[in-house]
Amino acid sequence: MKGFPGHVCDNFFAEPKKIRRAALNLDFKSPNPQGMGGLAWRCDVPITSEIAEKLESVWGFKIQPVRAEIRYTLSSAAEISERRGIICHSDAGTSEFTAVIYLSRPQDCLGGTAFFEHRPTKSKAHYPRQVAVDFRAINAWKEYYCANMKFNRMVTYHSNIFHGIKRPFFGSDIKSARMIQSIRFNRA
Repeated sequence: MKGFPGHVCDNFFAEPKKIRRAALNLDFKSPNPQGMGGLAWRCDVPITSEIAEKLESVWGFKIQPVRAEIRYTLSSAAEISERRGIICHSDAGTSEFTAVIYLSRPQDCLGGTAFFEHRPTKSKAHYPRQVAVDFRAINAWKEYYCANMKFNRMVTYHSNIFHGIKRPFFGSDIKSARMIQSIRFNRA
């Protein structure tokens, strides 16, 4: 993972099928295409001790949980995404660190999480008070790493790193959708 300022860990959950089954029965909020992250159905979930302990082991320090949610995105999000034209984004200001755990069925796993460099500044991270960037300027961005989607794979990184969904979007319903658990946390 040369050049990637984060960690990728396979087989993250001890019982990932149990986590996925529980996720399928959650009460999700409808997408808000006009808002931040508006293409996904979302449901807040607790940050379990299993998650906290594994993230602490990966990073080598104690964490302070901020927020976790299960999200799923359908193939129909592709059209909205194209209209919005956003190449990538940053989670700067939400927490120090982000983790994503892929919960899509193995046979549905496509794409992943792509990481980008801003060509004009050569920056891989967003510092909003220093530089304004245009997330829609396609020629301003260069993908330098992709964490491919794999069932029960976790990818974690500093929240200010530029990233985005590696297409394609997929799924016609919750069972076949792109499903992740997103976790925000700080160093304790």
